[in-house]
Amino acid sequence: MKILLTTDIYKPMANGVVRSVLNLSEQLKQQGHEVRILTPGEYPRSIYENGVYHMRSANADYVYPGARMVMSFSGDMMDDLYRWHPDVVHSYGELSTWIMARKVSRRCGSVWVHTCHTWYNGDSEYFQSWGKLGKRLFFKAFRWQLSRNDCIIVPSEEMEAVLKNQNINRPIRCVPFGVDLRRFCPGRSEKNIRFLRKKYGIDDKDKVLLYVGGMYKEKNLELLLEHFPEILRSAPDTKLLLVGDGSYRTELEMEAESKGLGSSVRFAGQVPLDVVYDHYALADIFVTASRHTVQGMAPMEAMACGLPVVCRKNVSISRRIVDGVNGFLFEEAKDFAASVLWILDHPSLAEAMGHNARITAEGFSKEQFGREVEKVYMECLDEGKRAAKSHQTA
Repeated sequence: MKILLTTDIYKPMANGVVRSVLNLSEQLKQQGHEVRILTPGEYPRSIYENGVYHMRSANADYVYPGARMVMSFSGDMMDDLYRWHPDVVHSYGELSTWIMARKVSRRCGSVWVHTCHTWYNGDSEYFQSWGKLGKRLFFKAFRWQLSRNDCIIVPSEEMEAVLKNQNINRPIRCVPFGVDLRRFCPGRSEKNIRFLRKKYGIDDKDKVLLYVGGMYKEKNLELLLEHFPEILRSAPDTKLLLVGDGSYRTELEMEAESKGLGSSVRFAGQVPLDVVYDHYALADIFVTASRHTVQGMAPMEAMACGLPVVCRKNVSISRRIVDGVNGFLFEEAKDFAASVLWILDHPSLAEAMGHNARITAEGFSKEQFGREVEKVYMECLDEGKRAAKSHQTA
């Protein structure tokens, strides 16, 4: 098959969506498919390079840090795409590249699959200033958008429930994002780990709690800061390393300073993709307090690296974490610190939990991800053939 992946965000950003797109592209190629990617570029003109269409775009940081909006919806690049004539168009995100995915699928008669990876519900930070009318208008437009697709992929059961609650009338398939188990693994370079410890001012004796992800209100990162002093009272040689960026970062940095945590909390910001792996290897425990897990990619990457995880209980993550086996789930905020301290106080059991975490992650490989997405493509293509045959005989 010829498959076009479109994504609103791409390298050098290194968030879960970018990693998912790269994993899928790599795996589909290994499965014998021809894959190209279309994304907003940072060049003054549109270019095609190494299988990627970098479309002329403008800065859109007002949407989220690092976002860009495509400014060119025609021209030589689009003509080249039409000549290539993809069998499948698979879009990630609902901004400008969604429009381009629609143009290509309509022009070429391609199957159009869409992955919905953003937590769109009324409680999200995206809607804090919209008001009731604004929310209603958004979800009306959102339903219209998704009704254009042949099929929708979601990475978690929780996201599937959100879409069904919005009365989305298209087939929905739950396909968890896959992890590259060769790159996310125990035993990373000790040299790289020593470099990161020096960079962040983390001593060899220090234990490291790691968060990787966006810094937005709904991630509930203030809970980690609120209860971190309790951990420090029992385990003073502990550092909290927060990797990622977002609109809530400045407020979190101010809160850390106000609590006197400046010497124990590190804000790494966005890090390059080829460095993310070593940040997991640096850590002893992965932590998150997010109320909702849309992708669940960072916890799975941490588990692939042999880390026990401490996560807030929710529909999606609860299916993957077993208390005391590969990590801990907490519902009450007070249980967060207790879970972390239990792991720190039991190093031999923590090692066993990390081993079990790796075994769990092996069930969510990028190879499995690629095979499941391929099944969705084939299902849509078969449905399209049946519809065409039915139309011809009508």
